[in-house]
Amino acid sequence: METVDRSAWFSTWFDSPFYERLYARRDHREADAFIRGLMQRLSLPEGTRVLDVGCGNGRHARVLSGLGFDVLGIDQSARMVSEASRHAKPGLRFLRHDMREPFPFGGFGLVVNLFTSFGFFETREEHDRSIGNMADALSADGILVMDFLNADHVAANLVPEERKTVDGLEFQVERRIDECFIYKSIRVIDTVK
Repeated sequence: METVDRSAWFSTWFDSPFYERLYARRDHREADAFIRGLMQRLSLPEGTRVLDVGCGNGRHARVLSGLGFDVLGIDQSARMVSEASRHAKPGLRFLRHDMREPFPFGGFGLVVNLFTSFGFFETREEHDRSIGNMADALSADGILVMDFLNADHVAANLVPEERKTVDGLEFQVERRIDECFIYKSIRVIDTVK
């Protein structure tokens, strides 16, 4: 089995305190509205086992648990899993795990991969393996839900440069499309010195 290179940029970005500051508007209220809308469409019975892949700080997992589902959230970020684990309780737990590695668990009625937490790897094989691992974690009649970019919409509405100031930090964001990849570069400048 191939050993995963944890030195890739996403191994540090999602552990960075800058990540949460840049996306502070993606809060519990936003997660609650999204999950409630999704669950209305899926109509899953209470107690369904749910796997939240790339759970981050657990905001979607917490809502799912509050709706009566048995939830396991996984993320490769130690910092995010630590933050999410502050909300752990019976029926809501969190584990550090890289989606590219086989899951040592399965039988989930629902596997979710939300907030575009997919598509960051270097090779097609890593992406295929990750999707295969999610599919393998499903029960026979389970459902996989992935939140992913609409490539046509992104291409038509791409904002190449953006500056955003949050709590004395300036985020300089550059975006570009090259062949079949969307690249985003984020530079953080401390404006309070």
